[in-house]
Amino acid sequence: YRLGKGVKADPKEAFRWFQLGADADDAQAMLNVGNCYYYGMGVTKDVAQAVEWWQRSADGDNAYAQSQMGDCYFYGLGVQQNMDKAAEYYTKAIDANISSAQYRLAMLYYYGQGVNADRTYAKLLLQKARDGGMREAQDFLDKNY
Repeated sequence: YRLGKGVKADPKEAFRWFQLGADADDAQAMLNVGNCYYYGMGVTKDVAQAVEWWQRSADGDNAYAQSQMGDCYFYGLGVQQNMDKAAEYYTKAIDANISSAQYRLAMLYYYGQGVNADRTYAKLLLQKARDGGMREAQDFLDKNY
């Protein structure tokens, strides 16, 4: 229903199905419910609800939700900005090869925010992010290494 494949696209119906999965403790469905709340897809936009569902998904070991929670703490989105928590969540997500998490964690290590500065480890993370297609990582490598 979200994509309209085989059925007419219907954001409200997509949300209903995502919610059913989330209520059954499916971490991917919880991530999708959070996305629906964040973007207002099939439901009224509500950042607090989005963060709550992303948190539940992250607690269920969904790496994309862990990366999303890292972003929430990195940018102060729906939570108080906290680089320690951002680093914690990005660290959980990097093994799943989520290049945005690798890049942002590299920035935290490069600048020593939320973690002890370690530019060697930052470079390794930037290379992984670059290999995953993140152009910003290559740009940062070119300018700083």
